[in-house]
Amino acid sequence: LQAELELFGREASTRGLDLAAEPGPTTIGYTSYLQASLADGYPVALTVLYGAEKAYYDAWSAVRATASRTSEYWPFVDNWSSDAFAGWVAAVARLLDAAEPGGPTPTMAAAFDRVVRFELLFWTAVHDGETWS
Repeated sequence: LQAELELFGREASTRGLDLAAEPGPTTIGYTSYLQASLADGYPVALTVLYGAEKAYYDAWSAVRATASRTSEYWPFVDNWSSDAFAGWVAAVARLLDAAEPGGPTPTMAAAFDRVVRFELLFWTAVHDGETWS
């Protein structure tokens, strides 16, 4: 997590972005959901974490083979498609399997689906430059 926070700091500075800026409505909704999922118990919260991390790994891994190491996005590609990140996602998957050996419950499946939808909304908001105005 520390390396990821440092990546955000470096890249925000490079791009002239203020990490203390007010988040947009989609970001607030998504982060609120992430935090609220803790109240649904460990297996659901772990499902939410897995869904978010797996989305990043799958998306950035899909572009790694064709991404240029000189691209302004390479630090993100490299971070979220690295062997270390793959290991993290696999470790979370093992925890999830141990937490619910019989497979996902309907509540866990709904939580995973919600994370996928939030990820799509979040990246659309980033792309569109969503603000409150």
